Amino acid sequence: MTFDKIKYNNQYNRENYARLSIQIPKNQKDILEAHWKKKGYKSLNQYINDLIQKDMN
Repeated sequence: MTFDKIKYNNQYNRENYARLSIQIPKNQKDILEAHWKKKGYKSLNQYINDLIQKDMN
């Protein structure tokens, strides 16, 4: 039996993370992406998590 990294990662993510979904107007997607990249974030997920943490503190 070989190690299946994708299966392992999917299982790990199911056990350790909750998935949230947001909706934004289509015309805002490119603007939002440019903004988080300009701020130095590597992903939208990282940007949103940082905003939430800052708001909670």
